[in-house]
Amino acid sequence: MSNDVTPPPSPSPQPTPAVLPPPSGVRVKNKRLTELIQRLRVLLAPGTFNPKFSFLALITVPLIVFGLHALFNSGMIIIKPLGEVVVPVGPDVPSQVVFAARLGECADKGEQMDGARGVFMPPMLTVWVRNFDGWLMDRAEGNEALLKDSGFTPATYRTYLSLRANKGRVQSAAQEAGFRKWLREIIVDPRLIGKPGVPEPASLEQMFADADVHSQTDKRPELAPVIVTPSMLTFQARLLEYVQQKPELLGNFKITETLSHNVETFTRFLAERGVRWEQKLRDDKLKFQSWLESSRRNLCLTIGGREFTSMKPDAKGHSTLAAGTLKGQTDDDTLNILLFRRLTPSSTEEEQWRDLVSTYGVDSKAAITVAMRTSDDNGKITSLKMATVVNGGTLEHDSVVALPLRPVLMRSIAWAALAGVLWLIILVSMQTGTLRASLPENDPVITDWTKSPWSASRVVFAWWLAICTGCYLFLWAMKAQMDVLSGSAPLLLGINGGTLLASSFVGGSAPAPHRSFLEDIVSEGGQAEISRLQLLVWNGVLGLVFIWQSLADWQMPTFDPYLTTLLGISSTAYVGYKVAAK
Repeated sequence: MSNDVTPPPSPSPQPTPAVLPPPSGVRVKNKRLTELIQRLRVLLAPGTFNPKFSFLALITVPLIVFGLHALFNSGMIIIKPLGEVVVPVGPDVPSQVVFAARLGECADKGEQMDGARGVFMPPMLTVWVRNFDGWLMDRAEGNEALLKDSGFTPATYRTYLSLRANKGRVQSAAQEAGFRKWLREIIVDPRLIGKPGVPEPASLEQMFADADVHSQTDKRPELAPVIVTPSMLTFQARLLEYVQQKPELLGNFKITETLSHNVETFTRFLAERGVRWEQKLRDDKLKFQSWLESSRRNLCLTIGGREFTSMKPDAKGHSTLAAGTLKGQTDDDTLNILLFRRLTPSSTEEEQWRDLVSTYGVDSKAAITVAMRTSDDNGKITSLKMATVVNGGTLEHDSVVALPLRPVLMRSIAWAALAGVLWLIILVSMQTGTLRASLPENDPVITDWTKSPWSASRVVFAWWLAICTGCYLFLWAMKAQMDVLSGSAPLLLGINGGTLLASSFVGGSAPAPHRSFLEDIVSEGGQAEISRLQLLVWNGVLGLVFIWQSLADWQMPTFDPYLTTLLGISSTAYVGYKVAAK
């Protein structure tokens, strides 16, 4: 009998699921990216200084930053269709209001004109205003300071406003009827019978018939004009001569029931016969229109409640829209377009411009409107602002526009300059021993700079050098001014330059070989030290504060004496410990 035991059959192996290879295009793309990263690592590795690569890198990185910033902020990549401008309607919308604003030079309906936006175009703003004439009229009544350059006095302006609403002819139908009744009586007066130019009754009636030219469909015939025919003009001239010779002829021609005409009032009556109110007020209307145009040109732009008197509408960029141009426009609306070509503050307005930037950012969404300043005889200045729904209206009617407070070109140059300085310091620190400790003599371990540790004093000095230089170039580009190096920048560079010089002079313990960037800068002779840590912390914190305030306030900050003293004590402690460690 056999003792062999038949083993159980082993389970059959499960088939391994097939893994599909990535598409050929993905493989090629990943391979190229991997090769590029590996190539950059080799070029940036310590000890592999390549002059050609370094030069190209210094040129390429700022250009890339400039190009990306310019493209994204000039509207050349992200284009948002805005559609046509619409006049807001509703009980909560003022009838006299700034109701729309768009960047660049725009056509009547809001379309941006060719060349209105771009990297090399200065920032411009087109503003739509509703019923500016009514707004000005309401505020001018009784305001002698506002009327000072109009040619009106408060009394004559009130008279003009009361008369400009009149329609039709100057003289009423009752006055015309009374005049005709008097004429019918005067031509048969014995004192005028047989006088040259005095017509017969039938001829006079024919003159009246020729003057009545209003149509039968006229709903208000009493407002229809009276036509003074040549024959009537001749008769009126003769009649005026006879009245001047014999004023008593006017005895039955009344102004009112108790007041008769005299020669002066009769002369004016004949001059105004057949004249419409539009003709009578023509001179005042021309004077008013001239004042309206000059007032419109004297408007100034108001952003976030801050008036900038140097920013006025362009004389060639103003237009009045015809009826029916925009949706929501009514027959009673007077719509104007104002183009502000210059959005750069004057030297006296820089402080409030910086305040505007610090409050709302470089792309401001502060409320935008227009204002007018007046001064009385005592020099008291009064500011009159229009209501607005641009970045400041109700949620239903709010019109939003992000206004760039600096040209895109200058902002792009600023960021490119900042990136260039930082990249220069990074490139130099990675490819040379500029920020490393000096090589010790006859050291068998630290044979070249790639094995030398990072120097804390050199890194801190490079940190402040990058901050001060980068912020200077940034502010120079943003403000277009050279004298932007102010505040604590020279003192900070002096303190850290002195720290670097003192630490190099006193030396210290023997340097340990390079381990990592963080371990190197917090260690003295391979041992972590609190003196180095406090130096890095204080300089890091103050450096970040310096950067933040420079970018936010558009000026380099000035640290108070306590902070600069603290920084000096921190540097002294660092140098003192190096002396003690030696």
